[in-house]
Amino acid sequence: MFQFFRRRDTAVRVFLGGLLVLICVMLVVTLIPGLTGSSPTEESVLAKVEDESITSVELARRLQLLTRNQRLPPNLLPLYAPQVLDQIVGDRLTVKEARRLGLSVSGQEVAYELRQNPQIFPGGQYVGEEQYRSLVESRFGMSVPQFEERVEEALLLNKLRHVVTAGASVSDQDVGREFHRRNDKMRVEFAVLKAADLKSGIPISAAEITDFLNKNRSRYQIPERRQFKLVFINTAKLKETVPVAEQDLQRYYNDNKDRFRVEDRVKVSHILFKTTGKTGEEIDAIRKKAEEVLKRARAGEDFAKLAKENSDDAQTTAKGGDLGWLVRGQTVPGFEQAAFSLSVGTISEVIKTMYGFHILKVEAREKAHLRVLQEVAPEITPQVRAEKASRLTDELAQKAETVMKKNPDNIQALAAALNLPILESGLVKRGDPLPEAGAEPAADDNLFAPNLKPGQMTSLVTVTKGMLIASLVQVSAAHPAELSEVRDQVENDLRNEKAAATVAARISELADLARKGGDLKKAAAAMKISAKESEPFNRDGNIKDLGAAASLGDNAFSMKAGEIGGPVNVTDGQAVFQVLDKQPASEEDLAKSRDGLRRELSEQKQSLLYQVFTEALKERATKQGRLRIDQAALDRVISSYER
Repeated sequence: MFQFFRRRDTAVRVFLGGLLVLICVMLVVTLIPGLTGSSPTEESVLAKVEDESITSVELARRLQLLTRNQRLPPNLLPLYAPQVLDQIVGDRLTVKEARRLGLSVSGQEVAYELRQNPQIFPGGQYVGEEQYRSLVESRFGMSVPQFEERVEEALLLNKLRHVVTAGASVSDQDVGREFHRRNDKMRVEFAVLKAADLKSGIPISAAEITDFLNKNRSRYQIPERRQFKLVFINTAKLKETVPVAEQDLQRYYNDNKDRFRVEDRVKVSHILFKTTGKTGEEIDAIRKKAEEVLKRARAGEDFAKLAKENSDDAQTTAKGGDLGWLVRGQTVPGFEQAAFSLSVGTISEVIKTMYGFHILKVEAREKAHLRVLQEVAPEITPQVRAEKASRLTDELAQKAETVMKKNPDNIQALAAALNLPILESGLVKRGDPLPEAGAEPAADDNLFAPNLKPGQMTSLVTVTKGMLIASLVQVSAAHPAELSEVRDQVENDLRNEKAAATVAARISELADLARKGGDLKKAAAAMKISAKESEPFNRDGNIKDLGAAASLGDNAFSMKAGEIGGPVNVTDGQAVFQVLDKQPASEEDLAKSRDGLRRELSEQKQSLLYQVFTEALKERATKQGRLRIDQAALDRVISSYER
């Protein structure tokens, strides 16, 4: 579930194990107030959606939102840039699709949304045209028509989301199945054999090693290897040693004071009762529930516990409704007005926003202030040191280019001019580590260029830890391996194969014996294999000495007590198991969890539906030529953030 009140421009996505969480643009009016500054790159067109261009300036503004108040370290911008551009593209396409579907937002709806902003309508009174224009230009960096267009688009996207996800229903059966999938437990008896435990005892003769090599010649090829002399400009080492003076810190602090400004902020917990997509009758019932929970909170019940039991915001429910620190302009208007008007420790009335009903509790407050240099020095010293090291690297690189023009292919002259040592590699293949630089696949195309001859130098190559120049010493051509070159590898591979075969045979024999007698423990004892009993575990759990419960297979929880399963693969081995008992979760616990689990499953369905919808829009627009991405321009922008 989204954190509904964080006002940001990017969409919730989880990639690479959970790499990135960004907040969905269609839920709120975007652009955090106070955003200033221009793009770090020259303006270029990165993408076109039909007749609309998306430029590097717009991407830079969105990325700047993420770095504001240090929410995202600047060094992560190259990673985030492609995904943020993808979200901008998605925004454009979904707005156009909403209009194609006949959805619209009236002027009255925009006006109603604006009236909820206490800075435009303090106390319900309009501030006036001049102050409104000044407020929008200073805080949002755009004209009034542009601002109101963004408000309209945000409301339009919210309507589209409701249309797309309206059919995301969850039945009682769905809830029951998921509850039992998560909470049913079982215990098993199990026996495991691992190849690693048998490997050392496997006898291997010299004749077997030779025979294995001869039968598997294709597996043992020695690739081309090369020997180099290297000069390495080690930026990573410079970062550790370059001095940082007080004036360096002061200069960085003065140039970046906006980063260290802390606005008025409040630490808020909340309970959300979602009403989006509900009927009037349902909304009345939800309001009644919210008022009942409010009474309990004001009567002294633990707020965090009430949030865990009742809140529809899945992202904060586990944290007792904790939203963290909020600044003005970061939340929807009605929510903000309540949050900043409450004193610490007090609980709000039931508040209505476009997402539902909320109960707020203010946990703490901080007044706006500028953090002093002494406070931020530990944070900025690594950045200042990294910038100094980067400048020094660039200076050395420029000097290297000059020397190489005057003395091509003279590694000694280059090293002397840069006052750096000459490093020598042994024979290395592609992907092997280089002295000090480590493994650098990005450098391999230069180091292993077909036209590079012994005695010649590569150009200056940028690597992870700095820059290097290599002089080729000798080349060893690729060839089929002789036994002397790969004996250890061949013996290890043969031993692994024989150990795995032994494991498979013994475990298969154990499974047959256990099924025949109906008792795994006795069968294991007869074969002198250790058997163990597990603690109760659920489908997502771990079994001590066995591994993930999922390794037992999809059908394990469908088996009856006494049934024997396996062989199944586990890490580096195989196992056989017997179900000891089943422990289904109680219907009483299901009844307690039903409403919250239904909300969670519904939100998951809605998010998935909307994600599938937007991805389909992008795919269709790309095929039809209505969406074009300039990858080269995007790569240039990413490179500008890496510098």
